[in-house]
Amino acid sequence: MTRLFETHYIRQTQELGGMWDFRMEGYSKDYRLPVPSVWEQHPDFLSHRGHGTYSKKIYVKKTGNIRLEFKGVSHTADVYFDGERIAHHYNAFTPFSAVVRNVTKGGHEIKVEVNNTFGEHSALHTPNDYYTYGGITRPVVLESISDAWIKNVRFTPYMKDGKWNAKIEVLIANESDAPQSVNISSTLAGKEMSSDVSIGADDEALVVFDEEFDGIITWSREEPKLYLLNTVLSVNGKDIDDLIERVGFRIVEVRDTKIYLNGEPMYMKGFNRHEDYAVDGCAVTMQHMVQDMDLMQDMNANAVTQYIAE
Repeated sequence: MTRLFETHYIRQTQELGGMWDFRMEGYSKDYRLPVPSVWEQHPDFLSHRGHGTYSKKIYVKKTGNIRLEFKGVSHTADVYFDGERIAHHYNAFTPFSAVVRNVTKGGHEIKVEVNNTFGEHSALHTPNDYYTYGGITRPVVLESISDAWIKNVRFTPYMKDGKWNAKIEVLIANESDAPQSVNISSTLAGKEMSSDVSIGADDEALVVFDEEFDGIITWSREEPKLYLLNTVLSVNGKDIDDLIERVGFRIVEVRDTKIYLNGEPMYMKGFNRHEDYAVDGCAVTMQHMVQDMDLMQDMNANAVTQYIAE
């Protein structure tokens, strides 16, 4: 599970969950482990700290660029595509990605070397009173991207003269060795915005829309209204990429010792939630997440903080 709504109508994506081949350093046996999961779920690695390697064969349907996104690997990850290292990441609870250009149609192999050991190489990851798991603990997604693609979208709402406005920032990237001329269009709450932009070879460009929006329902605890922000990239009139985000119009402020939501003081009562279950480790399932939310709402909580052991 990645998001609770579709984030792409145009870009082709595929989750790479399921069983991956696995080899733990110091063990001669080959294993098969589920992704996402923690390797401590396996009886041979109940409290193991070390280096493990996940591998998976994939099939690319057409020649072009691909993007691999990892939602979480604990704790350090080195990613290889057909034997070439394409990414290094430290921090179990933040996502990271890598783009591989001009991948040929056909079979390929992904390898992920994972390390959950303690040491000087891991400044934030020191012996402590919480359990630190190992493995690919969150989903992995394979995407097919064009030479020009939408890297991310940032939404910032604000009030002006008593009306809702928003600043929308679209970051686009060019993976080719030649400049690209593209059109970026965003649709939000019935309003369409559009801009033509040129991107240099192997470069990025930022498109900014700053607009007033009518008829907006303000996000509140009583009515948490969300809108889909749909951004499309086109070249010569052909839509080649998109990114959909879900946003709300609200302003959260801290003044003195109080928290304000849309200008009104808010008294927060709730829970500090740990991403840890006996059977899941930190690879918490959707069912357990929903159960936690149901229990908190049943006790009239209005806030939850996410405890992440770093």
